[in-house]
Amino acid sequence: MSRDLYITGYQPADELWIKMKEVWDICNSLEIEPPPEVVKFFNGMYPGDKPGQEINLKEAVQRWRNSCQVGFEINISKLPPNVKFIRAYIS
Repeated sequence: MSRDLYITGYQPADELWIKMKEVWDICNSLEIEPPPEVVKFFNGMYPGDKPGQEINLKEAVQRWRNSCQVGFEINISKLPPNVKFIRAYIS
């Protein structure tokens, strides 16, 4: 069985997230598309019922290895400003 390590950022629900989610839900109930700003905020994906969202860190994370180890390097200067946590998980 193979396992992969993933690194993602996470933005917990704050006041802006809650308001954007409310707009998304209202649009959904009216069966209309949410405004482009709201869609972009949620990276084009339905925000779901859990408060907060994962943030893609592709600009800040790169694979790293030497002769005995393999892993990831996270360039903290490239983290998006809304990332409050970094999650590393094996799947």
